[in-house]
Amino acid sequence: MISPTLQQLYDEHETIMAMIDRMRALLDASDRADRGDELREIIAFFREYADGYHHAKEEQVLFPRLRELAPMLESIVGDLTEHHEMFRETLALAESALDAGEWLDLESILDRYASALCDHISAENDELFVVADEMLADADKERIGFLFVDCDEERGVGRKRVLEAYASAV
Repeated sequence: MISPTLQQLYDEHETIMAMIDRMRALLDASDRADRGDELREIIAFFREYADGYHHAKEEQVLFPRLRELAPMLESIVGDLTEHHEMFRETLALAESALDAGEWLDLESILDRYASALCDHISAENDELFVVADEMLADADKERIGFLFVDCDEERGVGRKRVLEAYASAV
């Protein structure tokens, strides 16, 4: 059974995947040019929720502890951290394309972003989080869980819940 600490990350991935599905449906819509505001909100969601809440926990709490405990994980943790930076850059490109009304570029950028993020989530879910849950002592998991709560409280738990509701809205 997965620990509650790692389950939080899995749950956040589910929220992110729901928003990816919503974004893809919007990009497939024939009237997407009329939905620029909604696309802007979706990009903001990924910046705020995926990066601000979720990736921050990984980069500030989980990854440093895994590096400390298991230097052999440096390669995968380093790659995943690089992905986070690439996601930030890709979202900036998407915002620029949206601002310029470059719909084909925007669609291409967001499609690449979604595909890369899905692959990233799969690697974390199927590999890193499984290893982390097995190698971390219960005391570590508890401490990390408290630090995750602190991260959410610093950014705003209420705001996180609003973003989660937005991602699950049809």
